[in-house]
Amino acid sequence: MRNRCARLWKGTGSGSVVWRRFAVMPTLLDMEMSAACEAVGLREINRVEACGVPMSAIAKLGQFQDQFGVARIVNTTENFFEPDPEGRLAMIMPVITPHTDFGDTGIVDLIAFQTCCPARFLRRTGDGFALGIEHLDQDQPVRVVSNPLAWLALAGEAMLILDWDAPRFFWNAIRRGPGLIVESDSIRRRLLRKMDRSVAFPHIEVPLDA
Repeated sequence: MRNRCARLWKGTGSGSVVWRRFAVMPTLLDMEMSAACEAVGLREINRVEACGVPMSAIAKLGQFQDQFGVARIVNTTENFFEPDPEGRLAMIMPVITPHTDFGDTGIVDLIAFQTCCPARFLRRTGDGFALGIEHLDQDQPVRVVSNPLAWLALAGEAMLILDWDAPRFFWNAIRRGPGLIVESDSIRRRLLRKMDRSVAFPHIEVPLDA
C-alpha cells in the first residue's frame, strides 16, 4: 500500500493530462486510511482475490493510490460509519477527488463494506460523489460499475457512483462527459432520470401588461 504523504494524482491542464506529486499534511481521513492499510494481511488479500479481484488489478491501482484497507467500524447513521475498535470488521476504500472541478484534491471520503455484499456500502463524510470521477475528463467511454469490488477489479478504470443525490453540477458533468458503459438497464434508466432532473431552466414569466 502506498504512502499518501507523497500522493500521485491525475489532473488536467491546458487540455493535456498531467501527473503531479505533492506532499501534504495528513488529514483525519489520511490517518484512518493509513491505519486501515496497515491492518491488511494475507487473509484479507486472499479474500478480495476470491471475490474476483485479480492481483494484477490491485497492483496496477497501487501505483497511484492506496487500494483498500480493513478496520472495525460502527454505523453512525443508516448510511455513514466511523471507526470503532469494538465494531465489526469491514473493508475500507478511499474516495479521491483529483479533478479541480470537484473541489480539493486528495482523500475526501472513505467507504466501508462487507465483501459478501459490496453494493451495500457506508460513507465516512459524504463528500465523495464517485470513485473514478476523473474518468469524466477522458475521451473514451467510461464504464459504470455497481459496487466497489467491481471497481477494484478494473484497477479503478471505471466509475462507481456513491451519491445518487449528488448536487446538480455532478450530473451536469456526466452529461458533458464521454459516453457511458453500464452493467444493466436499471442503471441506465437511473442515470437518465438523474441527468434529466439536473437540467436547470430559467425563470419564465409573462408581464401583466402583455
